[in-house]
Amino acid sequence: MALFTTALAMPAGGNKPTGGPAAAQVTIYPGGATPYTCASADQPPPKDGSIGTGKVVTVAENQCVVVNVPFGGALTATMTATPKTGTAGCYIQIFSQQGCGLTLQNQYHGFPFDGLVVGSTVGCASPPVQSYGGLQIVCG
Repeated sequence: MALFTTALAMPAGGNKPTGGPAAAQVTIYPGGATPYTCASADQPPPKDGSIGTGKVVTVAENQCVVVNVPFGGALTATMTATPKTGTAGCYIQIFSQQGCGLTLQNQYHGFPFDGLVVGSTVGCASPPVQSYGGLQIVCG
């Protein structure tokens, strides 16, 4: 009786993903005298002060930032660090409550980045229906 074995060569690092976590600089605009709606996801909001002065926050992947994202305002984001290799996409998610827990009461909406490299953006996103109290980057 002969026994056969197979030797497998494992690539360096065990083929595990490298890099990450993703990070971004997010600018939140409060809105103006009338609610602002983004013209398109690729067109940034006006910088003439008509929708207020942007508040800048920095967020890392899966970190929850408690911040007011007002209805009638807008947000933009620029990726400052790339996610781990093999990631299919990243989103800025906003949550209706002050926190990022997934509950029946904590509604959330996501806005995709246009790429996975430093400098990729969420060009413009308008919070739907109501104000939001938390945000995070989610990649998968």
